[in-house]
Amino acid sequence: MLDADEFFVTHLTTALEPDELLVEVEVPPVAEGTGHAFTEYSRRHGDFALGGAAVLYTKNGGGTCTDARIAMLGAADTPLRAREAEAALRGQKLDDDVAAEAAKLAARDIEPTGDIHGSSAYRKRLIEAMVRRALLQAA
Repeated sequence: MLDADEFFVTHLTTALEPDELLVEVEVPPVAEGTGHAFTEYSRRHGDFALGGAAVLYTKNGGGTCTDARIAMLGAADTPLRAREAEAALRGQKLDDDVAAEAAKLAARDIEPTGDIHGSSAYRKRLIEAMVRRALLQAA
């Protein structure tokens, strides 16, 4: 069994050997009060995304964040967790300002690859916007 950090190697490459086949993915159940969102941006429908984010956001009955998971796509050679931003959200009530700060923190140290579809700086800002949007949708 491999964790996601071990499974993803680089762009379009996993730790699977040529004669191996992925047959099962274990996804633990989410806690009550958990919302989720997936956002991505591509130039045309069906193209590879220039950037995006997947978020699980758990809050208690009072609306305070008890757990958050943020994965960014297009931010590195593999999907990348924003662990510092996740930690910063715990204990807070999410509003536009908190979501914007968490998204800035998530994107602060990423260096996405640029190409003809968008520079590294453009993709960094795009991913920040996708994280912010996903956080607000999940909450």
